[in-house]
Amino acid sequence: MGVRGGRLAPLGFVIDNLQRRTPGRQLDTMVEFEDGRPVYRVRWITNQGRRIDYVVDAATGRYLGER
Repeated sequence: MGVRGGRLAPLGFVIDNLQRRTPGRQLDTMVEFEDGRPVYRVRWITNQGRRIDYVVDAATGRYLGER
């Protein structure tokens, strides 16, 4: 299971995509489950100081939204 098993998108890939979406930096990341699927919840701080909780499909790396 996980990144090495090919089941989760590498976190570096996810962070790079978020950086392109919203310049800033990662504060922390957790793997959670929504509807039985793993998701990354990435706490992000923008260059302007706004905090965002991004939700990303952990299997595909696809952006799902903000919380």
